[in-house]
Amino acid sequence: MRRPSLARRKELDSTSRQVKLVASVVITVTLFAACADASPGSSSDVPIGVPDAQRTILEDGVVTYGEFESSIYATTRCLEAGGFTIKELSIQVSGWSLSYASPYEDAGDEDAAYKECHDEYMSHVEPTYFSTIESSDDDPVTTAMIACLNDIGIPLDADATWSDIQSMADIDPVGWVQCRSEADSP
Repeated sequence: MRRPSLARRKELDSTSRQVKLVASVVITVTLFAACADASPGSSSDVPIGVPDAQRTILEDGVVTYGEFESSIYATTRCLEAGGFTIKELSIQVSGWSLSYASPYEDAGDEDAAYKECHDEYMSHVEPTYFSTIESSDDDPVTTAMIACLNDIGIPLDADATWSDIQSMADIDPVGWVQCRSEADSP
């Protein structure tokens, strides 16, 4: 099963087209369960045709937050080189949002230009990053989620996996989303 892309919400104002990639609560809760096709592996598992910029990151089968962040910056540099004006960029452990002014009048041209940059720097890195977030001492989201869920009365062991954490959303959805929001805050 393929992980759904972050929902894209397009907002048009009088001077520019802004695109924000927004992860909704539903996607946040279900995002990691749907990541089966982007499992970690060796460099031989990197599909043929993956751009070199992503291949280097994917060779060890794990995408760290730093690599994810670097791919986002490479994507925004590509957009700027294509004439886009980056107005706002927000990066969190759980995702990113981008607002820009497009040089294109036609939405199809804009989408094609955006897709070209995304395909070059993010299309394989992003789903692999989300599929590799697991419990570890250096994963601040997992650690924060476990602590927060324990604080609100949902017991989890310190070595709980992301799958364990996700399953707790059914016990207290409101508390889970609150913990997720707090864990994502840098």
